[in-house]
Amino acid sequence: MKQLITFLALIFIISGTTYGQVKFGAGLSLDDDADLGINARAKLNLQDRLDLVPMFTYWIVDGGNAFSVDALVNYHFADLGEMPIYGLGGLGITRFSSGDLSNSELSLSLGGGIIVKEQFYIETRWQNFFCDFCGSDLVFTGGYYF
Repeated sequence: MKQLITFLALIFIISGTTYGQVKFGAGLSLDDDADLGINARAKLNLQDRLDLVPMFTYWIVDGGNAFSVDALVNYHFADLGEMPIYGLGGLGITRFSSGDLSNSELSLSLGGGIIVKEQFYIETRWQNFFCDFCGSDLVFTGGYYF
């Protein structure tokens, strides 16, 4: 019980100090296999031009269930007016389940995006899976930061 209280206190302290630096968002993803994903994310500002973006996506696929958890790092390298353009890279894990079978795969993501009016994000990324016969996907994502 002490550990739980200590953990919760630590979470409140950290969230209190980073309250103004965190944005939450939701959006949709579409990969080149025409699978649709519904995602939720947070954007944590690490430095002036560097953000950490953890993201959870539930994929709507034929014949089973799939979800992915990604940790992306965004680097804002240019501005188009008041719209920051960023490159991104990160790691993710995707789990697919169908009946009694399930499979988890690690992936590497590279891409870029733009933030419009400080709230709408549009990005594309190439996602390469580290498994035999898995290949790669091109993923388009768009959404809104609250």
